[in-house]
Amino acid sequence: MDIYNFSATTGEFLGSQRVAMFIDEDTPLMPRNSTKIAPPEAGEGEVAVWEYDAWSVQVDNRGSVYWLDDGTRHVITEIGDELPANALDEAPPPPLEDQKAAALEMARGIAADIRREVAVADPRRINGWVQKYVMAVLSDLHISLAAAQVDAPTLASVAQVTQLGFAQEATLTGELAPDLIERTIARGNALFLANQIVEGMERRAERDIPAAETQAALDATIADLRQAEADAMVQLQQLTEGGSNA
Repeated sequence: MDIYNFSATTGEFLGSQRVAMFIDEDTPLMPRNSTKIAPPEAGEGEVAVWEYDAWSVQVDNRGSVYWLDDGTRHVITEIGDELPANALDEAPPPPLEDQKAAALEMARGIAADIRREVAVADPRRINGWVQKYVMAVLSDLHISLAAAQVDAPTLASVAQVTQLGFAQEATLTGELAPDLIERTIARGNALFLANQIVEGMERRAERDIPAAETQAALDATIADLRQAEADAMVQLQQLTEGGSNA
């Protein structure tokens, strides 16, 4: 004879077994927490439960994890417990004000990281890059003015010193002075652009993040700031590539 076992704690069906020992011809020797009555079929997410003297089919969501609107996490541990109507499959986002504070901190951190990258690139040469950039630009301006037949004696003097300085460097490195000037201007432009992107990103963050009134507005601002970060890193790469060749 088949008998059907159930949990002493929950009453849920545990399995069946055959009984070989009988008290008499029609009365099997029944172990505890078992019955001769077969349980009903239980579907997915259900379980058969023995209650007093009969089986019932109950919902079984044990192990299900859900969140409520207040951000609290819950796990269903009891047979028969239903998911609340307002249950969420994942944790809700933090309150908008908390997200705004975190986003502002993130933007300031990104700006600080980029500035640090610029400084770490070669701190001994940053000032030299800037000075060479200014001299190269002034020299380039003098060439343009001279081509337009505009007299600029001061610029002519600066240009003369610039050409001499780059010629001396080129002699030592085996490069061409015009190439050095061109690279210096490119590197100075990259440094300026990286700095301006960071400045603009910080100002945008400090203006728009606190002003965001919806999740969509905050997400859009953060996306723009991430793009600005990527643009700044492109400029930084241009600034640092080529090692000391500047």
